[in-house]
Amino acid sequence: MKDEIINHLNEPGQLEKMYRSNKLTFKREFGVLYPELKGNPVADFWNERLNYKSDEINKGTGKELLFIIIASLIAGLIAKLPHFLP
Repeated sequence: MKDEIINHLNEPGQLEKMYRSNKLTFKREFGVLYPELKGNPVADFWNERLNYKSDEINKGTGKELLFIIIASLIAGLIAKLPHFLP
């Protein structure tokens, strides 16, 4: 994959296809190649994209929130079960 990354460095569409087809391998191989490619605008962009750490808090999706609410209700009912069944 290293050779493919180098050969398609100036073809953003092809790099995106390679990334989407095998994200883990692409990220690992690009990380190995990046010191050689530093200074190339496309390589710098991909390095930032692959290593970006967000500062904002991830609040989750609506499904996750619904799951937490339902799980809390079930846990509350289980905790009160001795009170309901003497």
